[in-house]
Amino acid sequence: MSEITLFGFPRSVYVQMAGLVLTHKEVPYKFHDLEQEMGGPTHLALHPFDRVPILRHGDFTLYETSAIAAYIDEAFDGPKLTPGDPQQRGRMNQWISAVNAYYYQVLERELSGGKAFLLGLQLTLADFYMLPIIHAFGFTPEAQAMYPKFPSICTWRERMEALPTLKRFRAAQPPRGPIEHARSFGRRRSAELDHVAELLREQRELQWRGRSIGGIIPTTHVNKLTSAGGRIAL
Repeated sequence: MSEITLFGFPRSVYVQMAGLVLTHKEVPYKFHDLEQEMGGPTHLALHPFDRVPILRHGDFTLYETSAIAAYIDEAFDGPKLTPGDPQQRGRMNQWISAVNAYYYQVLERELSGGKAFLLGLQLTLADFYMLPIIHAFGFTPEAQAMYPKFPSICTWRERMEALPTLKRFRAAQPPRGPIEHARSFGRRRSAELDHVAELLREQRELQWRGRSIGGIIPTTHVNKLTSAGGRIAL
């Protein structure tokens, strides 16, 4: 089998989705942590939209979580996570499409009928898409206050975490820590916004002094604002 590498950073819920599918299918793979390379030339050569995850299988490279998960399920042996029935497959894709939405009330209602998994008795990609979101949000105070109100979701989550797949996957994860590239981005973005705010203050002062005529900003000041990434609004 050609070597398989999953690129990303461990705290990304989307990287976890791909990792869970690989683990469940028992596909051996290497993990390449892009934490120190995010947004750099190496990362952008793999994913032009500056995102994760990325999968490399031999000389074939693929990005976008849904494409990666579908490829893994089709390309490798192991329990199928995509239903054969078109309607069930449609339901699975419906859940996948909704993974970024606030689906808690709908999810609770769907699971309250005694379903083992999102589509019933069959474990599918939809479960592996939803779990990392539920898991990551669970670390916040808001979730800890909210989740007891959704007992069926909690039961489903416990059932998922009890799967051998999850035990293997969690055991392979590094200790939970801050996402350093996100912190760096936040500091950089904050400095940029402070710079733009200072330029806008200068512009207001120029207008107050009557050095701009008819609300027109001097060209040099427009260039400074544009290079700072600001948006000019008068």
